[in-house]
Amino acid sequence: MLSGKYEYVVVGAGIEGSATAYQLAKKGAKVLLLEQFPLPHNRGSSHGASRMIRRAYEEDYFCEMMNEAYSDWQELEKETGTKIYMKTGLVMISENLNVTESVAKILNSLNMKSELLTANQVNGKYPGVFLSDNETAVIDTDAGILKADKALRCLQEMFVRNGGEIRDQEPVRRIIPESDTSVMIETSHGTYRSNSAILCLGPWAPKFLKSLGLNLPLESVKTTVCFWRMKPEFSRMGAVWPCTVNISAEEHSYSLPPDEYEDLMKICWHGGVASDPDDRDRVSPAESHIDGLIKYVRRRFPCVEPKPSIMETCMYTCTPDESFILDRHPKHKNIIIGAGFSGTGFKLAPVVGRILADLALGKKPSYPLEPFSIARFTKSRL
Repeated sequence: MLSGKYEYVVVGAGIEGSATAYQLAKKGAKVLLLEQFPLPHNRGSSHGASRMIRRAYEEDYFCEMMNEAYSDWQELEKETGTKIYMKTGLVMISENLNVTESVAKILNSLNMKSELLTANQVNGKYPGVFLSDNETAVIDTDAGILKADKALRCLQEMFVRNGGEIRDQEPVRRIIPESDTSVMIETSHGTYRSNSAILCLGPWAPKFLKSLGLNLPLESVKTTVCFWRMKPEFSRMGAVWPCTVNISAEEHSYSLPPDEYEDLMKICWHGGVASDPDDRDRVSPAESHIDGLIKYVRRRFPCVEPKPSIMETCMYTCTPDESFILDRHPKHKNIIIGAGFSGTGFKLAPVVGRILADLALGKKPSYPLEPFSIARFTKSRL
């Protein structure tokens, strides 16, 4: 049986846990990063070759945090000699003019590059994307693609380079708070003690946190990731296609230009079907889910064939307001929780890692955490 004493134990080696562990190790702390599956794996929320990076959000705090995230990703590129970020631009679409105007206003207030366009202007500028007359768009010029699997690998590499220790294939069985300065972590392989435990559990958070007395409104969902073949006349253009985000009550979607597979665009609904992460293979998307996406793609993207060529799966963990949980346990201040990233967290991982590390270190985080607090949920759930 393994055992040991660490200053900090981070549970979950997805993008958020790896970023947190790296931030702690950079400060010279003795850190253990635990992962239940063999690395790399595709059971959580951090696998795959691409994720979107953007500043265009309706929430000004996300937009502001993204400034730091861009700098952090660029710094990680320099540290590892790995290309992680590819600039493509973003077309953020809504039939609600107030949404696009609000996002443009937020971007402009933070001196970030943006542009507000009508449907005709978008259709002329981006022939592969079609907007209806009642829609407008914000152009986020610095948006693009993060090479997700490379980003995760780079964070783990830098964590180890800074003295951190990773143990995969070691599921955590129990977290036992012993005092304000001691937490016991029981795993399939042994027992560890640390000053603080940081839990980045991904879709396992809703179940596991109940064992710590937290009944939070978190939902794990299985989402279908679809790739669509570009029509020859568009793929031959040789242009860098933009990412897109569509914000409406019925159609919340996103797309990424060809990157993971040659000539295949990633176009997906945001969200998915409630699913136990330990039993996810039994849950299939409803036919109406895919049929609705096919109808949407036919209308929105004249540049692709009308049926997906490849369908993969991924997991989200969602909160009702789609803001994260970045907080200390209400009763055990040396248990730190990062959860509910709602399909948004990957791009912000370096900032999230710094915030969670600051909480573990007892430092005041650099951003107000009210939007990410446990207290924003009803007390009856605790």
